[in-house]
Formats: sequence, structure tokens, C-alpha cells
Amino acid sequence: MKQTIWFAMILFCMEASSLHAQNTDVSTLDNTIYIESQTVEAGSQTTLSVKLKNTLSVRDFQFNLYLPEGMSFAMDDDGWCLAELTPARLTGMKTFETAVQEDGSLLVLCYSLRNYVFSGTDGEVCTITINVEENVKPGNHTASIKNIELTESSSNSITLDAVDFTLTVEGETLSAPLALSCDQKGSVAVNGVVVTADNKAVDVASNAPSTFVFTPNEGNKLAMVKLNGIDVTEQVVDNSLTLTVPEGSYMMVAFDSSAGTGSSLDVNQDGSVDISDVVFLVNYILNH
Repeated sequence: MKQTIWFAMILFCMEASSLHAQNTDVSTLDNTIYIESQTVEAGSQTTLSVKLKNTLSVRDFQFNLYLPEGMSFAMDDDGWCLAELTPARLTGMKTFETAVQEDGSLLVLCYSLRNYVFSGTDGEVCTITINVEENVKPGNHTASIKNIELTESSSNSITLDAVDFTLTVEGETLSAPLALSCDQKGSVAVNGVVVTADNKAVDVASNAPSTFVFTPNEGNKLAMVKLNGIDVTEQVVDNSLTLTVPEGSYMMVAFDSSAGTGSSLDVNQDGSVDISDVVFLVNYILNH
């Protein structure tokens, strides 16, 4: 056992000549470990196919796999990660090890003490099974393969910082009404549905991001966006805002700098914009 660990340290820690790559677009990389983006289902297990793309004679590889929030590495009854080396590209005996790290990533090591290289130039080299929690929000989630190191038969190494991929979670999108008010100097498109100066309720997802596009009328500009009384104007980029709206929320939008007396946000006509306008707006929606 000690001898195996010693040889592994030699293989992965030796001061060999190294080529560094920071490009994470797999189509532009000649030698890398990658996982293709795919769709997963909330409340299920999914097996990820880890692939090696190579133009060089690759003998060993190692990397750290980072999963998004709400996903974890599946374990067997003995507490070992459900990960397996794929035999299709093997030309001889290899050692394959995995271990969950303190930062939550999975460290994956594969090496040969007899200089056996992988056959072929592209394809699966191992599989890793993950758990997708039931309460993961539907939508796209980014996972990342980091600290990639490939070692050639000559012991030269190739390192890459990160290669990302997307796990798209399928699931029911829950809908909830959003009380929305904007003044007469612009409009708001909520997931493509345009809302003008009318004070109204629009349906948005309560468990997935919604996109708001603010369009000022000619000669005006967006001045303020508040969600549940909190100013979120700084989060708006190019008049667009994407966020998850909690159930029972209200949004107020102004397209000029005079969001005080005289603003159409003063829905109860008391000369100021405050919580009383919100109460008025909610009561209006409930009774219409």
C-alpha cells in the first residue's frame, strides 16, 4: 500500500515539463477531460459520463469535480463514491481512486505504473453517479471540472484550470402572482408579457428565475426598481433583471427621477410613495 501511494505521488507531483491551458471551450481543446451538458430530473440519480479527448498518448489523469448546490455524489453502502473506470479505452491495468474533499469536490485519480496509455482519441474513461435533490430549482445549473492534469507516457503533463458543463433540471415550475406597478413613462416585459402603467398582478415562477425587461418611453430612462420594498436597481443590466421572485411579492418600477410626489407609483394619491401604496395596490388586486 505504501509503495502504491509513493508511486502515485511520483506520478502526479513530479516536476515534469507542463503545458498550461485556460480555455474552457472543449471544441477548441485538443487534450482535456470533459462532461457533456445534459438534462437531469429532480429527486433522482444520474450517471455522468466522463470523457477524455486527446491527441497525445495520455497515460494518467486527475481532476476535481464540483457540483452545483442541491446535487451530491452518490455513495454505496460502505461510503464509497459510485464511480467506475470504463474498460473500453484501457490497454492495460490502471489504478482508479476517488475521494470527496473538504471543499465538497470529488477528487478523481487514474494512473498506470506500467506506462499503459488510453486507446483512441475521444470517449468515455469513467462514470460518476450523482444525486439530484427533490427541491432543486428547475433550470440550468453550472458544474465544473477543475485542476485537470493529464500525464503523457513520456511523463510530460498538461494542465487545465477548469472545464464547465450545464446540468439542466427538469421539474414543475410553480406559479405565483406578482403585484406589479410601473409609471406611465415606460413598460415592463415579464418573461415576454408586457405590462404598462396598469397596476396589475402577473404570474411569475416562484421556484425559478424570471426575467424583467424595462423599456423607457422616448426621452426617459429607468430610475428605480423595488422588489418587496428593497431597491434592486443596481442589479439591472442593460435594462434587464433576472431573479427568482418569492411568492406573495410586489414590484414597483419608475422611469423618471421623480419617484416622490406626483409619481404614478403614488397609487393611493396621498402625495408620497410608501408602504400604504403597496397595501392599496394589494387590496385593489384582491378585489378586481
